Amino acid sequence: MEFYHELISVIVPVYNVEQFLDKCISSLQNQTYKNLEILLIDDGSSDRSGALCDKYASEDSRIQAIHKNNGGPSSARNEGLKRCSGDYIAFVDSDDWVEPKLYETLLRLAKENHTSITGCVAITDFENGVSVNNHKDRENSIITGKTCALDVLYQTKHAWGAMYAKLFKREIIEGVLFPDISHLEDYSVSLQLSLKTDQVYFCNIPLYHYRSRQNSLSKAGYSKNKLKTIDAAEMIRNDIVSKCSDKEILDASDYFVFLMSFLILWEVYRSRPDGWKKIIYERKGKAIEAFRRYRKNSKKQPGDIKRILKFWLCVK
Repeated sequence: MEFYHELISVIVPVYNVEQFLDKCISSLQNQTYKNLEILLIDDGSSDRSGALCDKYASEDSRIQAIHKNNGGPSSARNEGLKRCSGDYIAFVDSDDWVEPKLYETLLRLAKENHTSITGCVAITDFENGVSVNNHKDRENSIITGKTCALDVLYQTKHAWGAMYAKLFKREIIEGVLFPDISHLEDYSVSLQLSLKTDQVYFCNIPLYHYRSRQNSLSKAGYSKNKLKTIDAAEMIRNDIVSKCSDKEILDASDYFVFLMSFLILWEVYRSRPDGWKKIIYERKGKAIEAFRRYRKNSKKQPGDIKRILKFWLCVK
């Protein structure tokens, strides 16, 4: 890779992950591609994460430790975007880790295929030691940005909506900011970027390790805060409607609202918190409206549709 000299900025939001941070940062320091700028955005951590960021920065000139008041993942990533100077930009979650050849591989593929978005498989590592690869049947290939967007909106097994495990050419992400929401913020930006490009290179080599934690923001059980996922899905759909005229994408955005509503309201139904019937009643209307639009306009019927409809029939 000596003939490539582009600077890659790696943005790492950090919040209370002291037990995972060493493996994450070490995996970045040990990349075979060395021209990296690693921005550790300490998002107001209350454990030793902030001090560890300072330690890593003092030991490696490629690392910057940036401290800010807690504002959530979107705020941290936006701070990194404001400060980074790379020709390419990447994101890593601070409890994850990456294989040594991640950025050597992605940069080579980006240059060879002239793609603004280049990504690879992210293996999901569960706490019980099991690892899962949902992309093992997808070959190395150029796929369209529209295909990426449809996979995310329909949540197929090939859904590839996270910002990690990808390399973005600076031009495509310039001026894009993560929305001020606490759920689906990565989907919002990933969809915007996918719909800005005709082709994306997908590498089927698993080079990124996503750590699935039960107590993480996305995996925790039902809480009132999770209702914001429905709000975020509706925001994403409204944003797509305002910017996109592709009928398939518009139909899929309606299904996405319905599916996200189902997933959260199913948690409400199972956990039965105080006022659970009222919560479902108040949230059900927009979801059904989105589903009716979808059924009216689209011929596509995802495989889980019967299961979802059964739930709606049961919950009065």
